Amino acid sequence: MSKAKSIILLVTVFVLAIILAFSFEESYHALVRYCYVFFSNGNVQFTGKNLQVFASASFLLSFGIYCCIQTLLFYRRKKYRLLYFISTILIFFATTILLSYLGYFSIMAECTGCQNALRFIGYNQINYDHYFITSLGISLLWMIATGIHRKRVT
Repeated sequence: MSKAKSIILLVTVFVLAIILAFSFEESYHALVRYCYVFFSNGNVQFTGKNLQVFASASFLLSFGIYCCIQTLLFYRRKKYRLLYFISTILIFFATTILLSYLGYFSIMAECTGCQNALRFIGYNQINYDHYFITSLGISLLWMIATGIHRKRVT
């Protein structure tokens, strides 16, 4: 593929990724909140109003850059593209769930005056972007590590 086609492809992927990130940001926040409630057996409750109307710039840009890098890495692979794609998604969600558990655990550990073991958290008290970017980074590191390992083996 020529450089011009590669650049057009990456710009298109970047723009589509940003549009996609707009559409699923609230669903990602709901997933993290659900993990908090699930791990606490209902002892964590979210209060207040969810005032975040628009997606944050770091959320959008990180997903756009992530999709561009993944496109480059998938383009290099000849075999097992679907397997790598599915495993990357699974690692992303596993990392998100693990980070949510650690976040819940740290919030409950600092809770000294909780009434009836209930902890009230504001909707915007959780740093969703941190969870999202860390999960993207770990799934990307896995993809890069398997690419390096594949080159060494062959």
